[in-house]
Amino acid sequence: MAYEQEIYKKIQEEYESLRLTQLAEQKERLFEVYEKCSKVKEIDEEITRVGSSAALEILKNPQNAEQISCDLKENMNMLSELRARELANAGFDKDYTDVRYRCNICKDTGYTDGKMCECFSTRLKREEYKKSNLFRLFETQSFDKFDINLFDDEIDKKAGISQKEAMNEALSICKSFADNFASSRDSLFFYGGVGLGKTFLSTCIAKQLIDDGYSVIYHSSAKLFSYYSDYMFGRSTPEEGRRELDKMRECDLLIIDDLGSEATNAQSVSFLFELVNDRLLLGKKMVISTNYSISEIAKVYSERLHSRILEHFIPVRFFGSDVRLKKMFK
Repeated sequence: MAYEQEIYKKIQEEYESLRLTQLAEQKERLFEVYEKCSKVKEIDEEITRVGSSAALEILKNPQNAEQISCDLKENMNMLSELRARELANAGFDKDYTDVRYRCNICKDTGYTDGKMCECFSTRLKREEYKKSNLFRLFETQSFDKFDINLFDDEIDKKAGISQKEAMNEALSICKSFADNFASSRDSLFFYGGVGLGKTFLSTCIAKQLIDDGYSVIYHSSAKLFSYYSDYMFGRSTPEEGRRELDKMRECDLLIIDDLGSEATNAQSVSFLFELVNDRLLLGKKMVISTNYSISEIAKVYSERLHSRILEHFIPVRFFGSDVRLKKMFK
């Protein structure tokens, strides 16, 4: 799955701007050298003349192209060595007038041998990290940093298993969801108390999917509904509001965190159902986390939303003691 075109375009424009800046800076350094050492300018003019002459000669005598190219290479090497000596005598490094690329592999084009350069790929991920609204969390929250030992070994009487066993199962479900994102059909529904790892595992999924090239948007339910409210009551322009709502509907993965923390009304409940239903119809997946149980969703929101969750979401239960306290004293 490709990243959004607007991000590609933004980064390509950055690369183009960077190259123009680098060329301008190179030109300034070149003029500086010419003012201090006119011999270098003469050598550069000779390099241009020799190159043009050879190209013209090849056009006139293509049968001699190999020999002409060989002679050209020899002449260019000689002129380059002479240029380097003149630069050194004038107190400059031999590469002082070269273009100073940020990435020497792709020379700041973003591509090499027809393939995306690692530097471009890194920029794409960074932009997607920012857009997902989880940028800061990615530094500390990923599957390889998930510490299962923070969870209790004691069997929970109601659940019949320990918190650690439940979290191992949750971790397995989340990894499978991320690993098989392209082929899986179900979304995830996290439910349970606060401080039990719901947001952490959501972040782990988001990071892996963004690294794999998918678009991810994370919103707390309060933020999600504020976008809708701003759009409905004109606190944002119609274009801005529609753009944000379209992103929520169309991104590869939408994460709605802490559902139930917002103030609800008939309009917001209807909006939530439509958003979830639209994404399901488009084959788009979600991760929804809440302190409510699945049955409470029907009471607080609607039977229709409850039905969609039962049909299209894998329920993942979180229970036990708040692991954030354990992290504080670890």
